[in-house]
Amino acid sequence: MPSITNKAYDLLLTTLDHLINGLSVHALNSRISSSLDKAELEVLRKDLESLRNDYLHSERLAREAYEKFNLKFKYSQRRVSNDCRIIKGIFDPKGDQLRDFGIMPERSSTTRRHLLRGKARILNTGIEGLPD
Repeated sequence: MPSITNKAYDLLLTTLDHLINGLSVHALNSRISSSLDKAELEVLRKDLESLRNDYLHSERLAREAYEKFNLKFKYSQRRVSNDCRIIKGIFDPKGDQLRDFGIMPERSSTTRRHLLRGKARILNTGIEGLPD
């Protein structure tokens, strides 16, 4: 949600205040009073302040809602993680039953590299009859 910059808003309100004050001072000048309407500028300023206050209130409510959501989200992550650990503790961490819960079983610690290294050890011991 974009934030309304205070500097631009304050400058606009100051300019409106100066225009309103200038119109009060020169109210008898027919050329100015026919071109600019003091009441219209006052309504504009009032509406602008009202909308800014509504925006700031909505922004605060949105921030509070996000904080509530974020707390619940983090709690849910911890809870689901704990539940997955419990399920892995009940079932074999490498078993296919975990797939029923949407959990990938752990991979076997035996990899191709380990197999090849073991094969090389066997070959170095002089055992014959093993395929290459």
